[in-house]
Amino acid sequence: VTFGSTYDLQNGGRPLRRSEAAVVVSTPWATQQPVGLARLLPGDLRGTPKKLERLVDLELEKQGFKLGPSPYPIQGPWALGIRFLAARWFQWLAEKGHLPMETAEHMAMLAWVNEQDAEAEAVATGKVPEHGKLRGIRDLAVKMGEWSHSASNLGEVFQREAKCFTLVIEMRCDLAPRAEAFGLAIAEALHKYSAED
Repeated sequence: VTFGSTYDLQNGGRPLRRSEAAVVVSTPWATQQPVGLARLLPGDLRGTPKKLERLVDLELEKQGFKLGPSPYPIQGPWALGIRFLAARWFQWLAEKGHLPMETAEHMAMLAWVNEQDAEAEAVATGKVPEHGKLRGIRDLAVKMGEWSHSASNLGEVFQREAKCFTLVIEMRCDLAPRAEAFGLAIAEALHKYSAED
């Protein structure tokens, strides 16, 4: 049974029994104090829609796996899939008229290369005026930080219309001999998810 990472073991971490399988939903914007591009996305925008997570759970159970909680915190790093999701978010905002196209293209590029861009952060926080390829950023940051449901609602529309998601599923390493069944379960869940939309 796996209790955690080698890093945890070597650095004095306590054992924590890992689930057989877990959907990892960590995002860098899942925080009350976002910085950089994270402040320009809804705080509760999940990479993996709940509907897909439920299908993954059911298909893994059919293959004899037990899906459990992710061992990672809800606020996570700017991983590859998250960068893709953020870039697509900015592009979608331009398609829907929420951002100028030039700004969206610049922000999508930053999502891939520099999510902590100092110039974008200064505009988003109102320290410098909007200009050029950063027009619309201050307004977007204000909307994403409002104490209302508008940011979350916009995120739901994005996921529904853009059909964009990420999916990271961790399988406990001692179950590697069953990796083929694990992969087939994920493929079936993805197939069903795609067919329903």
